[in-house]
Amino acid sequence: MKSHSRPLGWLGISAVFALVFTACSSGEDAAGADASSTTTTTSTTVVSDSVVVTTGAPAAADLIRMPLTGEILGSATEIPDRPALAVKFDNHPRARPQAGLNEADVIFEENVENLTRFAAVFHSTDAETVGPIRSGRSQDIAILSAFDRPLFAWSGGNDGVRRLVRNSDLVDLDAARTSGYYRRTGRSAPHNLYAGTEELWVHAPEGSKPPPQVFEYLGPEADLQGESADVVNVEMDGMRIRWDYDAERRVYLRSQNDQAHQTESSGQVHADTVIVMAVVYRPSPADPNSPEAQLTGQGPVVVLSGGLVRTGTWERATITDPYRFRLENGEPLLLSPGRVFVHLARDRDGFAVWE
Repeated sequence: MKSHSRPLGWLGISAVFALVFTACSSGEDAAGADASSTTTTTSTTVVSDSVVVTTGAPAAADLIRMPLTGEILGSATEIPDRPALAVKFDNHPRARPQAGLNEADVIFEENVENLTRFAAVFHSTDAETVGPIRSGRSQDIAILSAFDRPLFAWSGGNDGVRRLVRNSDLVDLDAARTSGYYRRTGRSAPHNLYAGTEELWVHAPEGSKPPPQVFEYLGPEADLQGESADVVNVEMDGMRIRWDYDAERRVYLRSQNDQAHQTESSGQVHADTVIVMAVVYRPSPADPNSPEAQLTGQGPVVVLSGGLVRTGTWERATITDPYRFRLENGEPLLLSPGRVFVHLARDRDGFAVWE
């Protein structure tokens, strides 16, 4: 059994890194810093006025990919002409099993108040039912701004969070002011608010574009390399998370608090790639009792796919930047195409343990 341990002096290095990023986070200097942090084999393909960045070996330069899964496509016309849709999912015991988690392209698990919630991002696939849908947190803005004005489906929040969301780049689909939501019988409030993705996508503003690519991917001929890891345990607030690799399906299966995490109609929660980002949490400016993940700067990361684990660092200069990962030798840590589950774990020793 192995775990990720933070190198000596990590927090000091992170603080210096964050200061450097802050100093160059505006204007042309910020653009230059971001460009220098990407691999030299990056190429750009313009799709419906939305930029899709393809990264990998030079032979992969002209590839067209599904923006949020990295799936290689035959034509840009296969990319749905709609923005990303982010839905806040409840993870309270009375909210389980949830509906629609396995249809999301990317899921972020975030700490709230001694529990977790999910920000599930849809684009390539529809879900007839999603929910239960719960309130947002100030950290959702930093989590989701990389998706270029995504629709944000949520049950609302306190006045401070509502104000922050309305002043952000997120397209506010607050259930109190937006059609398409409904309360389901047989479940008690507040764990009974649902919607469908089609009913939410109709609220996309005119001129909305597909999301940009938020991760970098391996080329089609690249071999995935890493250390064997069939099981990984992740500590979130009030939650014990375990992922078991299913070699036949080539996916990781999720359990929480020693029980398989089932959905209503699509089986156990699963992902092609599991990412554990170690982040600092501070009190939210909207509510000091609510934790807020700090998602700019740098921190440790663990990436699991194909039964293998790789470790390195995550880097982000601003909240609108994509998520970039580097191996411990400084080279880009590229993902295999597929659905991605991202944990925003607290930055402490042993935040991820694998075997």
